Amino acid sequence: MIPRKYQPLFPKARGSNNTDIWRWGEGDFVKENMNALLQLRPDEHDSTHGVIEPNQSMALEDYTQALHNTQERWAREEIET
Repeated sequence: MIPRKYQPLFPKARGSNNTDIWRWGEGDFVKENMNALLQLRPDEHDSTHGVIEPNQSMALEDYTQALHNTQERWAREEIET
């Protein structure tokens, strides 16, 4: 969820102000593999949002570890309101 502090830009923002917004790369959200275990699935109703999901069925612990393994490729997004 988008933090409430961004409501001037995103009127429906309802998330905690302790939450950060992260980005991975530049450009549009398109369905693609992020690594061998994860894929990005863009939200069909909002092209600025997507879900990172497993490419295949896996245990929650494996999904958590696969997501953790992508940590170095993420950057905190700073948005001026």
